[in-house]
Amino acid sequence: MAATQALMSQEFNNPYKGSSCNNKLANSELLPPYRKTFASGADINLCTLLSQNSQYNRIESSHLCHAWQYSTDIINQATRLLEQQPGLHPSIHSVVLAGSFGRMEGGKYSDFDFFVIAHDGSIQSKQDEKDLVALVWEQLRVLPVEPPDSHGIFTRVVTPSILCDENALGNLEYARHVFGLRMQLLTDSQPIYGFDALQQLQKDIVRWYCQPDYSPFSHSITQYLLADLKRYFASYAIWHQYRFDKTFNDSWLMRQIKMQHSRLASYTALAISVMNAASTHTGDNNHIDEQAIAAALSDQLKYTPLERLIMHWPADKKEQLLDYLTHYNRIASLIADPELRQIIINENPENVCNRTRGFAGADTPEPILTEIVDTLEHMRQLLTACVTHTMDQSNRSTAACWAL
Repeated sequence: MAATQALMSQEFNNPYKGSSCNNKLANSELLPPYRKTFASGADINLCTLLSQNSQYNRIESSHLCHAWQYSTDIINQATRLLEQQPGLHPSIHSVVLAGSFGRMEGGKYSDFDFFVIAHDGSIQSKQDEKDLVALVWEQLRVLPVEPPDSHGIFTRVVTPSILCDENALGNLEYARHVFGLRMQLLTDSQPIYGFDALQQLQKDIVRWYCQPDYSPFSHSITQYLLADLKRYFASYAIWHQYRFDKTFNDSWLMRQIKMQHSRLASYTALAISVMNAASTHTGDNNHIDEQAIAAALSDQLKYTPLERLIMHWPADKKEQLLDYLTHYNRIASLIADPELRQIIINENPENVCNRTRGFAGADTPEPILTEIVDTLEHMRQLLTACVTHTMDQSNRSTAACWAL
């Protein structure tokens, strides 16, 4: 209980303690290598925005700022390690970082989730895939990070032609890892090798998604992307609902918290970006500038989910945005604390469900867990209000295909 009381008073162990979040650094010094390739004086980053804008003073020295700079340091090292290997491998198109580090929210307990994209025609077997992933990790294993999950989509290698295969359109039987990696490229990832190639591939994926909707009820070329985004989030939620395996660093409850925290933010940020791009480039009489929509949406992909939310949050709802960022920062700092992480990981899923259902005899939860659940519900309501406002301002057909 003493540990819980300390957590409640915010006197917890900060894994970034001792690291410096220098608010006077120039934007370019706080940008990961990929962002530096096309940064301009007007380019924003979350760390600089939070530290220099008086509107966000109450989260000025936030966990998010420290996580941003920590992520930048790790990503800089990763890029240097890969670039030190001339011709890393002729089959490698790009290496992409996803998850916490892809969002610039990495920390001590974050897996270094990366995946490899190979050139077309260079992969002949699953062994080829394993060999490429192992080759890249061999260069990166000196980093002070947790290795990527040895199972799942980050062990697979894809190619541009597979990601943009016309046979995959509307095909629910198409390889799940291809679907997952395609969505990762749009939600919360950035390259650490092969910058130009990856940027072009993201543009190609956006154009692949901007298909005629073949519907008598709407005229939005973004309908397919919005529908696939809903499928992605729903699939992820269903998968984690009954995934009860536990490790020293992960558990059922931890995954549920992350789902409602960072993953919901990533999902919502892409949805809002899509709706804004479609709305901005749809003229009178529903005239659609397809190329402009694709270009506008592609440009958004260099930003993190939180940056996209900040850019598109309704101008007259900035207090709600500040409220959301404050709570997002709070949850991120809590689940980074080693003592609280252990409380979350040790929590039995049955106990959680029994309390939620109000069963007699259910044990009393740790107060900090109640705070987390209540905070996440409040954050979900804020995101819902933001999406609702965006739909109201969007063109009718785009809003309709998101609402259904």
